[in-house]
Amino acid sequence: MMVRIPVLMYHEVAEGERLDTLRHRTHADYILASGTFQDQMRYLQANSYHSLNANELVQAVNTGQFASLPPRPVLITFDDGYAGNCEQALPILSQFGMKACFFVTVDEIGAEAMMTWGQLHELVQAGMQVQSHLVHHVMLSELSREEAREELLQSRKVLQERLGVPVELLSLPNGSYHRHYAALAQEAGYCGGFSSKLGYVGANSHPFLLERIPVLRSTTLVRFARILAADGSILAGAKLRQRAHTLLNHLVGESAVNRWYHRFHRIDSPHPER
Repeated sequence: MMVRIPVLMYHEVAEGERLDTLRHRTHADYILASGTFQDQMRYLQANSYHSLNANELVQAVNTGQFASLPPRPVLITFDDGYAGNCEQALPILSQFGMKACFFVTVDEIGAEAMMTWGQLHELVQAGMQVQSHLVHHVMLSELSREEAREELLQSRKVLQERLGVPVELLSLPNGSYHRHYAALAQEAGYCGGFSSKLGYVGANSHPFLLERIPVLRSTTLVRFARILAADGSILAGAKLRQRAHTLLNHLVGESAVNRWYHRFHRIDSPHPER
């Protein structure tokens, strides 16, 4: 039987009145209303999905022992470290008995609209994972080998020292990666990493480029259910758009495409300085 495990990728969860105020920070579709997120977590619980610890999934990929995972497995992840992850998402996750892995950018901890160290400790105390999204929200592909190594080493070091938990996983900002990334990540002490490549995790997945599926503001509960059911056709259109985006990155560079994206969507300062 083909293994197809959904890894859900979220960014921010906010109450209705804060949805508009956060739009200058990221694409509006990355900001879910708290009620929508609650409906999704309720659906997971009602349909007997088991939320994984991210290390469980990485270990299964590395060993091929997917049979050791619980039935109907799903991994819930959050990128960037927005404050609503703790203020809104955490109570809902706890309400429905779900675990999640939060990937945070170290240099942005405590910045406007981002989680503080105190909130990160709150996540850890609630049984959630906090892992690396590098020191800076950079295009890893555009860094030198030494710069990439420092991003990987320092983010892991700081998070482990400040939170007192093992940091062995990372999520790639913008899905960007250095050609030496996997080797450098292993040298830095990581055992796996998550990308922005659309798809399901399975036997052929690369442990440092694990596929994910974004859950957006426009994701209806019907679409959410189809994603969880591993209905591959649900991703067809998004995969075509991602291929076009990848081609554009190769032609003009990832940073240039990212700047155009922010201007088009009127995103002022997605990753502010403290």
